[in-house]
Amino acid sequence: MRVHPQNEVPPVLVTEEEAARLLSVDGATVEDLIATGELPVKRLGGKRLIPYRSVLVLAGVARWKFQEIVEL
Repeated sequence: MRVHPQNEVPPVLVTEEEAARLLSVDGATVEDLIATGELPVKRLGGKRLIPYRSVLVLAGVARWKFQEIVEL
């Protein structure tokens, strides 16, 4: 998995295809992860986008700092 250098801002949201590439899985596996709730999805302009941080957490290279995320 590509790790972003400190001077490069990582994306906030990634496409399903980008998530599949980052996780080294196929698109069907990403769809299954979305269907089971293991990967959250946001809809924007007809696209399903996945929080980049969620991909990192699922891959085991990051963890959530807080137990609960509060949406404003």
